[in-house]
Amino acid sequence: MLRLFLFLLLLGSMARAQSTNNIGSGNALSLDGLDDKVDLGANFNNLSLPVTIMAWVRIGTSTVIQPIFSSSSHPTDWHGLWMHCSANRIQAGFADGSGGFAPPGRRVKRAFTNFSLANDWFHVAAVIVDANDVRLYVNGIEQVGSFTGGATTMVNNPSGNADIGYHKRAVHTYFNGDIDEVRIWDIGLTELQIRQQMCRQANPTMPGLKAAYDFNEGQTSSSLADATGTYNGTRSGGAQSVASGAAVGNSSGFFYNVSPGSGLVDSEAGIDSIRVLASGNVAGLQLYKVDSLPKFSNGASPATGVNHYYGVISAIPTENYQVQYFLNPNFYSPNTYDLASRNNNSLSTWGLNGNGLNPSLILTNQGPHQELLISEDTTAACTGPGQLPENYESCSDSIVVIVPNSLSNLNWNDGDSSRRKVFYRGQSNPTYFLNAVDNSSCSTRDTINLLFKTANFTPVDDLEICDSVTINLSPLIQAIQWDNGSTSRQRTFFNPGTYWYSAIDPISNCSFTDSLKVSRRASDSDIGSFAGARDPYCLGDTVRLTPPDGFSVRWPNGSDSTYLIWQDKVIRTQLFGNCFDTLVFIDRRFTDCGCILKIPNAFTPNGDGLNDFIKPMGICEFKNYNWRIFNRWGELIFSTNDPEEYFDGRMNGLPIPEGGYVYKVFLQTPTVERSINGTFTLIR
Repeated sequence: MLRLFLFLLLLGSMARAQSTNNIGSGNALSLDGLDDKVDLGANFNNLSLPVTIMAWVRIGTSTVIQPIFSSSSHPTDWHGLWMHCSANRIQAGFADGSGGFAPPGRRVKRAFTNFSLANDWFHVAAVIVDANDVRLYVNGIEQVGSFTGGATTMVNNPSGNADIGYHKRAVHTYFNGDIDEVRIWDIGLTELQIRQQMCRQANPTMPGLKAAYDFNEGQTSSSLADATGTYNGTRSGGAQSVASGAAVGNSSGFFYNVSPGSGLVDSEAGIDSIRVLASGNVAGLQLYKVDSLPKFSNGASPATGVNHYYGVISAIPTENYQVQYFLNPNFYSPNTYDLASRNNNSLSTWGLNGNGLNPSLILTNQGPHQELLISEDTTAACTGPGQLPENYESCSDSIVVIVPNSLSNLNWNDGDSSRRKVFYRGQSNPTYFLNAVDNSSCSTRDTINLLFKTANFTPVDDLEICDSVTINLSPLIQAIQWDNGSTSRQRTFFNPGTYWYSAIDPISNCSFTDSLKVSRRASDSDIGSFAGARDPYCLGDTVRLTPPDGFSVRWPNGSDSTYLIWQDKVIRTQLFGNCFDTLVFIDRRFTDCGCILKIPNAFTPNGDGLNDFIKPMGICEFKNYNWRIFNRWGELIFSTNDPEEYFDGRMNGLPIPEGGYVYKVFLQTPTVERSINGTFTLIR
């Protein structure tokens, strides 16, 4: 009996084990939680934060922590970084290589999920940036969590192995369940990028992807390939190759925070289209497409000419969706079809939905995970051919659809009957239906799927330069073209100005143009023009000195604002700028600037014909003029606004006494405005 029992166990293992499978999610690894793991060697000890870890997993109901990936094991201390999960939580963290396996030596963020992971496949991801920035995701939705542990830096064990399904902690801990599509990124992915990558096969040329393992090799191979061709792993402990239930295809689309009636569309030109709608408020939907027929199609008869199938998964398993599936009438004539479905790739048998797909079928209350395949029924006849236009994608704000002349009696689902129809971004639904009659008088219902795409990029900030500044554009954009013809990601700017570049966002394949302004900070030339020689100022003027733009100043009197001078002076000041902190000597000179008036310092108004009068003398073009004379007590003796008028030593017709007198002259010319003060002596 024991021999028979062992033989039956062997048969069961062989039945579950898989050969090589690269279709959709292909194969996964089934680990027993005892000694199964994937040894990646000491190849991940050069990781530095930020890092992103992601995988598809299926585990049981156990709440014991299950290690998905660890980068740098050590027999006595926490090292490197890791991601774990269980039926009720996900966690990730790093360690500084100290304190044994106690909390002070690690920093971990954990989140208790709001649904059980038991017996379903889920996508888990961790973005580890630093001690206070660790983000955890389940099916593309960030989870609320909390931190434990006191480590602040990550330290790798130089000789420590990296593993999938195993983590050396205080005890040996192994993964118990199925695992697939483990990917390590040496960048911190955004939530959008995680959603873009989770349901599609790994692209080994993606920027930042360090390693990716799809486990598609099959049971006979102990070597597990890294898609990037760099860090292959080795299976050990009897880990089994099984059909994967992960939601993975060659391409995918998604919609999160979905309101009722909203959803996703995809299609294959000339064959079919699929529309997935939220049945209620749905946290997220992913629609993926596999560009080949499934490896196992038990229960279904893949239609002739069909080379693809679709999959749909809801981010929250309890939230449902509706599937609307349409065939191109030219494709389905003269046969009828059914829509086959299965929960996921781990099942080899498909079920038929009945009612025929001729040309459409609506399936309600689907979820959480479905894969859909056109199954042919050659016993039924087509009701009439029709024609479906291509699906349309555009990076612009409009899409123009022209209905071919082979269709008549046009009736769009919005009531329009136009043959040339324009759809606008923000005003159009993702899917439109056209009812029409073709040349064979068959009624048809055609589907047009619209996708308005938008380039996803981060604009470059404006810059300031002292001498030069260098920028590096994001490694995620492609086809860079600068305004000077350069195609480099790096550019150095030496001069101020406005610059631009165009590029392509590889996710949406949309082109965009970004510009940046380069401004010059205060420089040597600014200092030179401030401190250097200038044309002299005019005598009698008051000059206000202020620092050049971008500088602060400390004047000799302690002021940091302005400084007044009115005579020749050399000033020692300290100048502060974005690029400088220096001592500056400012030399300012004053000179006569025209309209120089001369007044005698004495005169003798005694009637002898010599020096009997006094007046300011000079050749000037006056705009304003005022000459006043005061006695020693400040009394006004004489005043005139006439530049030609003399003073004869009399006040009100009477001679004034000998002695000293004060005069004040105010003058204004087209270029000068000044006051002149002085004294003269009157001698009889």
